[in-house]
Amino acid sequence: MFTLALGYLTCPVSIETSLQSVMTPSNPSPWSLGNTLSIVCFVSKPPTLYPTVAKHILTMDPLGTRAEHELYGLLLSSLNPQAEQRLWAMILLEDGLVGILGAGQHHKLTLQLVEPTKEPIQTLPSFNPQSPSYGPRLSSESLMGHPLHILQLCQQWPESGASAQLCSIAQEIYQVATLYGYWDLWRVLDGICKRFNIDPQQLLKP
Repeated sequence: MFTLALGYLTCPVSIETSLQSVMTPSNPSPWSLGNTLSIVCFVSKPPTLYPTVAKHILTMDPLGTRAEHELYGLLLSSLNPQAEQRLWAMILLEDGLVGILGAGQHHKLTLQLVEPTKEPIQTLPSFNPQSPSYGPRLSSESLMGHPLHILQLCQQWPESGASAQLCSIAQEIYQVATLYGYWDLWRVLDGICKRFNIDPQQLLKP
């Protein structure tokens, strides 16, 4: 059993089955039982071209709390393989490996471990220096903190303060998407909001 984390929210998961590569000598499970695997970002194009070390099928502990089951369900819906634009969650592991977390079948998650070579993982496209007066800035540091904040605000909905903040974040994310073509974070917001029966399109209205 180990812990899967999104920000400070966590849920206990275990490995149901594993498939290890015989071509790579690296440690196929670069963590210890009880350790935390932290999601650092979401991407639409995971680095699957790198050599695969192992693949794991993860399941949620049935004895988890309601909050833990909600987080697990949120991840499953956000990483829905049937979505028009599929997303994956990225996890940085020891031994220089990277974990690609996706949703599998039968309410389970898949964790593919890859071994990056010389090329770094590009979680966001690169752009020329941006003019401060031209729309919102596209910063991976600021954008990666949004999913956790969106989840917190959805849990507080429809309190007025939470509603105002959620509308502001949604409008900023939508502006970034329309200006730069970076729609990954909007799809994450869409998935989180719909889980709480919130229409993300309504958040864009003035």
